Amino acid sequence: MEGEIDERVHMDGAVELRSAGTVLRGDTAEYFCASDEAKVRGNARLYDRGTIFSGPSLDYRLEARTGRMPQATYAYSPRQGRGESSLIEFLSDSKYRLHDATYSNCAPGDDSWWVKAETLDIDRQEQQAVGHHATLYFQGVPVLASPYFSMPLADQRRSGILTPSYYYDSRSGVELTVPYYWNMAPNHDYTITPALYPRLGALLGNEFRFLEPTVRGVVDYDVMPYDRATGGARSHLVLNQSYVGGQGVTAGINYNRVSDDRFLTDFSHSLSEAAPVELPQVEYAQYAQSYWYAKLQVSRNQTLFSLLNPPGTPSPGTPPPYDRVPELAVAASRVDWNGFDAAATLDAARFRNNTLEEASRLYVNPSLTYPLISAGYFLVPRVQWHWTDYELDPNLHAGQSSATRALPIGSVDAGLVFERSEHWFGRDSTQTLEPRLFYAYVPFRDQSKLPNFDSTDATFTFAQLFTENSFTGNDRIAEANQLTTALVSRLIDDEGGAERFRVAVGQRFYFGPERVTLPGELPRTNLTSDLLLDASATPAHDWSGQVALEYSAVEKQIVRADVGIRWQPKAASVVDLSYRYQSATLHQIDLATQWPLSRRWYAVTNLNYSLLGRGGTPAEQSFTSPGRAWVETVLGLEYKADCWVGRLVAQRYSTDGGLTRTTTVFLQIDLNGFTSIGTRSPLDQLRRSIPGYQRINPLPAPVGPFDNYE
Repeated sequence: MEGEIDERVHMDGAVELRSAGTVLRGDTAEYFCASDEAKVRGNARLYDRGTIFSGPSLDYRLEARTGRMPQATYAYSPRQGRGESSLIEFLSDSKYRLHDATYSNCAPGDDSWWVKAETLDIDRQEQQAVGHHATLYFQGVPVLASPYFSMPLADQRRSGILTPSYYYDSRSGVELTVPYYWNMAPNHDYTITPALYPRLGALLGNEFRFLEPTVRGVVDYDVMPYDRATGGARSHLVLNQSYVGGQGVTAGINYNRVSDDRFLTDFSHSLSEAAPVELPQVEYAQYAQSYWYAKLQVSRNQTLFSLLNPPGTPSPGTPPPYDRVPELAVAASRVDWNGFDAAATLDAARFRNNTLEEASRLYVNPSLTYPLISAGYFLVPRVQWHWTDYELDPNLHAGQSSATRALPIGSVDAGLVFERSEHWFGRDSTQTLEPRLFYAYVPFRDQSKLPNFDSTDATFTFAQLFTENSFTGNDRIAEANQLTTALVSRLIDDEGGAERFRVAVGQRFYFGPERVTLPGELPRTNLTSDLLLDASATPAHDWSGQVALEYSAVEKQIVRADVGIRWQPKAASVVDLSYRYQSATLHQIDLATQWPLSRRWYAVTNLNYSLLGRGGTPAEQSFTSPGRAWVETVLGLEYKADCWVGRLVAQRYSTDGGLTRTTTVFLQIDLNGFTSIGTRSPLDQLRRSIPGYQRINPLPAPVGPFDNYE
């Protein structure tokens, strides 16, 4: 080091200068005090908050943080980005300009993809990079060009055009989209998505999201002004909004509507999106305090009749559900009130159905429970009173304008818990044996002349064994003089507390015939219910399985079965096999896998096949059981390179009871940390179709303030 005080300093040999977080290095450097400028020559390097600039020379003013570096390379550690530039201009503390610049997230020596721009302006304060006259190259081939593009440097949202994409299915053909994202404010944004369907026309998608201290919501509106296939306009509206105020006040809206019954089928991209046949339209307001709440709600539905009753359905077909216009519910509960648990519910509703009737219902349901619980046993007696009053249309009920029903309900739930130490799967464990009895009594009331607005047969599950009413809703309350017996055994790991194994067996015994039924149903004649078996096991961290069986003692056969097993030995490797059977309505086997074929290639599959023979009419076919055929098939390949991932996925699914089959194809190139090109992302579809699916290129973890300190 040599020079003149307050004028010039010359440094030679492994030079390093530090100033307010900025580091300069080089073979030689000369610092001029008057201009506050450092001239670095030979292997010049500049470190600035995670970014490294390298070149043969650098002229840099330390306090102003301005300067120039010709023939430079750079690396941006927070996003694993790098590139080259014929000239880098340091314009201020937070702004750079790169001329003839390239950018890539690939490692040095890997030129799988890169972006080349005439100029690239980087604003560290705004956390944004803006390029002009840019071209995206993949494997040396230009695939996308734009006179302008912007790229965020952090997780903050930015306004701008999102990557264009295309999509293909056999029903609507090719779809081309160019989304634009408008970051209106930190708590408001708007995405507009023009989409072109060469077969049908142009569709405009609109999504507005807002987040306020007390109100949040989403407005989603898709509109096609003119559909060449139907000759008219088509649209889809979704409005979700919630309000959370002070003093326990909440409110919300969930409104869904389509212009025609086929909209979801024609413009959806998966079986789950195309499946709904009833769209809820609900508005509610609620007030809640410590022990009680009140809720006022208006609930309607738009029923897609052509899907609910497809061609060939016998008249009159399945009626749509009732609207509740309005419904008022008030509930109160108090736990451990002198040892008692007390609760009460009051519900008043006006039901309306254009094809059936319009009537009102009021019911009151108080209950009192006295639970006795210890480590080794529990005894829970409970009493209820259910009073219901109807206001009816006398023209539909033989001149009767009202009806009343009052029912006392009693039940007792009791069980024991035994434990013993075991050594299973090489680990110390505790095995339990838990016998349980549940008795319910409800006297008979003739309900055959009462209307039925919301009652159906409850799904017979292990949890339903321990309820008093075998119907859902409140229009039918089953007569009960019955006893449920059950036995549960669990194996619990002593070290971690995990439940390694569980098996439960249960059955209900009736002490009298069934005299309360739903309209059109025959009463039960047997005195025992079906036998239920539930079991699950997790013998190791990579294996799990579950079994649910329902055995009919009358038919002497299994009438319902759900069996599944999953093996997931490591990340992005899973095999899930399941079998579902329900007598006369469902018989399906499903195999879903994500499995590495080599170090870079992965296979993804979902094979869902219906073994059930097709019924005689569409009414005898369920939506998910289109005869002996494939319900849904997903086949694909994923390729994992060092800095990009390719996905090719084909999907075929059935709707309308197998009358309509749709084939979709996804082809996507995911450039790590930058963007995706090709079709709409298939990731959501893969997550839905393959339980346990994981991305083969996980998103990077957030960068800490000292992760890239030099």
